[in-house]
Amino acid sequence: LKSSGGTITLDSTNGGITTPGAVTLDAAGAITLNDDFTASGNIVIKSNGLAINGSSLSSGANSTTIQTAVAGTTIGLCGTNCSGSYGFSLTSPGFAKITAGSLIVGDSNNGDITVEGVTTTIDNVTLNATNSTGRSITFNTGSSSFKGLTANASNGIVLSSGVNTQGTTSFDSDTDAETNIGGDFSLAADQTLNTSNNPLSITANDVALNSGSSMNSGTAGITFIAAKSGRTIGLGSGAGDFSLSDTELGLISGASLTIGNSSNGTITLAGVTSSTVPLTLNATNSGSAVNFATTASSGLGSLTINAGNGGADFGVDATTTGSLTVNSGFLKLNKKFPA
Repeated sequence: LKSSGGTITLDSTNGGITTPGAVTLDAAGAITLNDDFTASGNIVIKSNGLAINGSSLSSGANSTTIQTAVAGTTIGLCGTNCSGSYGFSLTSPGFAKITAGSLIVGDSNNGDITVEGVTTTIDNVTLNATNSTGRSITFNTGSSSFKGLTANASNGIVLSSGVNTQGTTSFDSDTDAETNIGGDFSLAADQTLNTSNNPLSITANDVALNSGSSMNSGTAGITFIAAKSGRTIGLGSGAGDFSLSDTELGLISGASLTIGNSSNGTITLAGVTSSTVPLTLNATNSGSAVNFATTASSGLGSLTINAGNGGADFGVDATTTGSLTVNSGFLKLNKKFPA
């Protein structure tokens, strides 16, 4: 159902609106649903505003997708009211009326997304602000709570307020890294990112964990990935395009911590003393290495190193409190490595 130049308003005089399968509502203006709206397939709503005046908008176990009709329109997902001004907004009363297996908000067309203290029980929520001109996602105003959460932005994700999840959680703050580098992930001072024993993945140009913040995945693992291929990673005072200081590493807790994958460059550790989480370092791209340099690292938990043809180089002392596993093209020991 499409209105190229105006609005769509749906009313029912005899109990609710139902569709036997998937449905797309596409309006250049606003879409108003004045009664319960139920589809037995996926729902796609594309508009310049959405009013859910019935008691429910339901796609059952299927997905509901909400997109903006006008390119560059900012999106606000808010509590009872929005404290900011947005081109398209949805408040908590509207959120509470949505039933779906998954909710997808945004695509590569809209502007920035701001989340203001939202709580939802939808199993999986995906936020997309991926236009290559540079779009961001910001969580502010108050803590937000989700089950599963995926957030994708082309130019940064900022948690100015805490985020709590109860499902698999993924942040990609630099979705167009191969062509437009620069999307960082930031957790503000004294704020918490907690996934309640579920996996957490962060892909970014760089990461900033500010003073007093904390990142906790409980009994599940945390993974950090440098968004652009070939970027070097620095841990502690080690040099790298993507870096986590020793202080930042001390703010991370979980069952395991994995840093890197098969596309990044060399990982360099120097003076890492605050991380006790079982640690896996991946630098398996051709020519990439894992190097311990400059300043000794100590107090590391179990450590697994997977390095490319650049090998693993222990140029300074390092100490683990658990097991050590090295998979590498070659191993260079210049200093002791007691385990």
